[in-house]
Order: sequence, then C-alpha cells, then structure tokens
Amino acid sequence: MKNNNMDESVKCECGNIEFWYFWDRVRCSHCLNEYKQTEWIYHEDEHYDVRITEKWVRRFDNETHEYSNWKKVS
Repeated sequence: MKNNNMDESVKCECGNIEFWYFWDRVRCSHCLNEYKQTEWIYHEDEHYDVRITEKWVRRFDNETHEYSNWKKVS
C-alpha cells in the first residue's frame, strides 16, 4: 500500500481523522491504532483481471503498550 492511495475517508474507531504516516500504514494521532490498505490483482483469465482492495486495522493496547495482529476491516 502506498499512503497516497489510502482512502481519504478513513476515520479511526475513536472518531479521529488525523493520522501520522509510517511506511505502509497510517497511525491515529489520538489512540495509536494503525490502518493500512492492500491491493492485489486476481487474473481471472487472459482477458479479465479483478483488482481486490482490502482495508486492515491493528489496535494499540494502552495497558500492555502492544499492538494486536492485523484484522480485516469490513
């Protein structure tokens, strides 16, 4: 994922819309949850390709100061 391809409508679960940019993801400046977007192309046949875009989140735990594993956002 390139950050400039990140959907501009991303809003954190905490309601914040301001993010810090890190490599392949963005981090909420309030609760530190991280979001990323991945894209891949499925080659149906020689004439038809399907572009798949998936959004992911990993949550920051304020008590343990650790991140969860990445989970797909619906």
